Amino acid sequence: MIGVTGYRSTIIRELSHYDSIMRLEKDLPDTNFFVLAAGILRNKTFCEQRDQEVHETFEVNLFTPVRWCENILKERPHARICLMGSESGFKGSYDMTYAMSKSALHFYSTVKPLGSDQKLFTLAPHIIIDSGMTRRRHDYADIVKSRESYITAKEVAKMIWTGLNEGANEVIRIHRK
Repeated sequence: MIGVTGYRSTIIRELSHYDSIMRLEKDLPDTNFFVLAAGILRNKTFCEQRDQEVHETFEVNLFTPVRWCENILKERPHARICLMGSESGFKGSYDMTYAMSKSALHFYSTVKPLGSDQKLFTLAPHIIIDSGMTRRRHDYADIVKSRESYITAKEVAKMIWTGLNEGANEVIRIHRK
């Protein structure tokens, strides 16, 4: 079983083909496998966002996953955690609030001390072409037409599953040429 946030995401639906999924709510389920995939990307620049929107983006994309990690790592000596980052955390985005929150999440995952049998890694994909977050973007048609590099949710789910079982503690950037 895998405990997840972002329960309704395309990635988590694809991940459910590998193992059963349990939505993280208040208590930790009886598992060592976790994927923290909830996220917010707005179709607005930083200056177009209200203070509440900026705060909500940081709450969902950074503060909540860090809280989950802290609790999981404290309670589970054999924890395997995948965080969903973004290439935007390295390159920026039209939504710089999103980019800044993902950049901070990447940083957290590289400096967080772990137990000897714990794993914390972050996947940082460029564009997941079939994700709801991408399909809701105002420039989705342009992304598809431009043939810009992208990956599918199914491919990301496979990387998550492999990382939970075999991967290293690192930020893995995913982009295609």
